[in-house]
Amino acid sequence: MKRDFAIYAKNHALLAVENFSKILIFAKENKYESEEYSALHKEIGKIIGDIQVKILQRVYDEHPDLDDLK
Repeated sequence: MKRDFAIYAKNHALLAVENFSKILIFAKENKYESEEYSALHKEIGKIIGDIQVKILQRVYDEHPDLDDLK
């Protein structure tokens, strides 16, 4: 993976995680029903997990210096 693409992919993957997290925050602040919120939380958790494993981890494996947490 070329470095410029890795940076682009990382930035947009992190934006996606941020936006999915905002959906959960909105749902919680607006007191969505417990069952509905739990289902939403579970599905968004899966999506965020996929972004981490399928996109970000690949970026970090090929360009470890882009991993800000290490």
